[in-house]
Amino acid sequence: MQSGTTQFFLLLPELKEEDLDIVIERIMSKWETTDGHDAVEITYVTETIFYTR
Repeated sequence: MQSGTTQFFLLLPELKEEDLDIVIERIMSKWETTDGHDAVEITYVTETIFYTR
């Protein structure tokens, strides 16, 4: 979901915290294969939210 002109929000439900680095690496690797990837700086923030009933 785009949350600003140059910002996107990505929700990864049911992702195990220990798998987060793998998922981020896959996204970044795919991005690096696109034209113009080197003209944009990518930064990210992660937050794990636990839900219990």
